[in-house]
Parts: sequence; structure tokens; C-alpha cells
Amino acid sequence: MRGAHPRVVLGLHRSRHERRLLTGALELGVTSIDTSTNYFGFHAHTVLAREAGDLLPRFTVSTKVGYFPGRERAEHSLDPVRLYEAVERAARDLGREPDLVFLHNPEHSLGGTVDNGRDALAQACAALDDATSKGLCGSWGVASWDPIPLVGLVDPTSLKPSVLMARAGLLVGAGTLAAVEALTAAWGLDRGRAWA
Repeated sequence: MRGAHPRVVLGLHRSRHERRLLTGALELGVTSIDTSTNYFGFHAHTVLAREAGDLLPRFTVSTKVGYFPGRERAEHSLDPVRLYEAVERAARDLGREPDLVFLHNPEHSLGGTVDNGRDALAQACAALDDATSKGLCGSWGVASWDPIPLVGLVDPTSLKPSVLMARAGLLVGAGTLAAVEALTAAWGLDRGRAWA
């Protein structure tokens, strides 16, 4: 995304995809919004496009893929076909290509051995990289609630995300912060590419 300076991103989480929030953000000079495919019962993008589709060109839009509707509740998957299709659907539902698509909480589907986890993560990242190269989004990144399981699964030869987004703040433990530092170093990302 633009520049390496800290900036404010309006996080449209599980609710509140309202036009008045977007117009208020623009009045305050906030021109970046973040949402996810699974928010609002998997309708976040269609609600956003319906409520404020004409405003979206004025924003840098990031979203997340990785959760899918399940029989009884949302399920997580790193299946590359499902992820690629989720990026396609995000662009269609938003009425425009997202500027940035995050792989959402990949740690939720990393089980088994380190080699299996490394392979699953690599395939998921490759799907987002492919979607980016085909113009379905501007770039891709990784958003992790708990990045500790990702440490050791990436190295400088891994596909490199544009951005790593993780939790931050007073209630975040030292292990999480150390994992963010380790992943940033392993991917060779500068500090401007680590979001909190």
C-alpha cells in the first residue's frame, strides 16, 4: 500500500458497514478501510457495495479470505481453490478489485507436522499471489490473530506478502510480539509493512 508512514485504517468489523461511517471517515481524512469476507454473515462486501458503492473508489480497500460458510458455523480453510474463488467473489461483490487481500488467520488450519503446515501455508499464499498476478486484487498479505504457529513455516525463499497484520496493544503478550518480529524478518518486510 502507499508509503511507510503510520496511518489510520477504518476497520469495518462484524457490523457497522454504514454509509455515514464512510462519509465521516472521508471528512476526517481517513481513506483506507478494512473488512473481511466473513463479516456480517458473509455479506459484508455486498452490504458495503449497496450502502456506499459510489464511495469505494475514494478508499483503499483491504479485505480478508480464509473463512467460509459451514453447515452450523463458519469454517476455516487454506484450500487454494477456495481461497482463489473467495478473492474472485470479493471483487465481484464489492464491485471493484480490493487493493489488498489478506490470508485471514492461517494458523486456524495449520495442523500436523511442520512440513505439512509449511506446505499448506505455501499453497495458500501461492493462491493469493496468483489472484494478484491475474488482477483480482492489488496485492496480498497475511493477517494473523496468533502468529506464533507461523514462525518456522516461512523463510526468505517463501512467497513474500506485501503486509503482515497482527494484534498489538497493551494486552498482547510478548510471545505474539516476538512472533511478529520473527515473521517480519523471515519475509524480509520493513516496519512499514507490519500493520497492527
